[in-house]
Amino acid sequence: MRTSTILALAASTLALASPLLELEVTHQFAVTKFVFGCSASCSWSFNVTVQGEFGNHPELKTPATCSGGLDEDHDYKKCVGVDSETQEVFAYIDKDNNLLRLQYAVDNLEDHHTYRYYGEKEVYASTSENAKLQNEDFFVPEQNASHEQYLYLETPKGPSVVIAEASYPSCGPNELIIKATAMAINPAEVIVQKTGMLLTKYPAVLGCDAAGVVVELGANLTSRFQVGEHVLGATSPLEDYKYDRFQEYVVLKAPSIARFPENFRDVEAVVLPFGFNTAASCLFAKETLGLNLPGNTAADYEVMAIASEKNHGILRNIGAGECFGYHDPDMAKRITEKPKGKRVVGALDAIPKQETIGTPCEILEHVDAEEKVMAAVPPGAEAWAENNVVVKTNFGFDKETFGR
Repeated sequence: MRTSTILALAASTLALASPLLELEVTHQFAVTKFVFGCSASCSWSFNVTVQGEFGNHPELKTPATCSGGLDEDHDYKKCVGVDSETQEVFAYIDKDNNLLRLQYAVDNLEDHHTYRYYGEKEVYASTSENAKLQNEDFFVPEQNASHEQYLYLETPKGPSVVIAEASYPSCGPNELIIKATAMAINPAEVIVQKTGMLLTKYPAVLGCDAAGVVVELGANLTSRFQVGEHVLGATSPLEDYKYDRFQEYVVLKAPSIARFPENFRDVEAVVLPFGFNTAASCLFAKETLGLNLPGNTAADYEVMAIASEKNHGILRNIGAGECFGYHDPDMAKRITEKPKGKRVVGALDAIPKQETIGTPCEILEHVDAEEKVMAAVPPGAEAWAENNVVVKTNFGFDKETFGR
């Protein structure tokens, strides 16, 4: 292990996940001859037509035949039997959740836009204990994805947000679109809303983290992800508003897309991306601490952490070598004595408050360090430096800043 030490001032950040508003359902898929069997292998088949009543949603009168096997690598199927080259039906069965998912895509040649309509319904395999609940013919309500709902700030430093509608987003070759099921609210949103910093135009859409179900894939991502699976992603406050998260249909851009373990719910996983990016940019960006990037495992630095006593167990479990409490009157002295014979590479303050920066600055002044540098999260933290310590903030870094 390197004889290098990081001092980390930890903070607990609350991320809230919000359910999305439902769009009014005005159209439906008509499913007939439905069969869903699952024994040694799983398969499904049915016919579907689509009921519509206006220009961007014509009826699909000729039944489309949908079928697939659930043990294949890709079980999201384009169904045959469309009325024209501008109309397509896609189907997918999520057998783990017993959900039939349908998509109807219509190309409008006049405005050069593809309008998409989605629907999902719980279904039961003929081999399951609930087989008697499954009808052969049924309807699946649609949700219109040609427009989406989103939240935006109307004016600089506005006190509230507005719910509005926008066009369904386009998907580039290295992008995918999810129907968001959870989004996180983190301190960055609060800072940007209150100060207006980083925003260049209004109305402005905020949001850095989202999780949800993949509904569309860019050409370069079809071998890496599947329609119907749950993923999460992060963006920067400096991104185009197309990528911000407080929207019903969210564009995620590679490489900032990831799957998460099945035992995580979307509202649990969605808090990970921005927290991960914050830690990585503070520790590894050359503009902050500039530490060596980790390999397949940890970065191999010894960490001392300052946190509430109730969090010491968690910090030790994830690798902190020493933990100290905020209210220990001898904390600074005890920490200063620990790294003797070792080189301190810097400190990180994850709490966005001026009053917390003084302690790490005091400690850095009295330890062996090549540079007296501390990384901090809040904008303007450079001005809070004490004891000849240089404070560098990561706020507003793009995710490409540190090269990964």
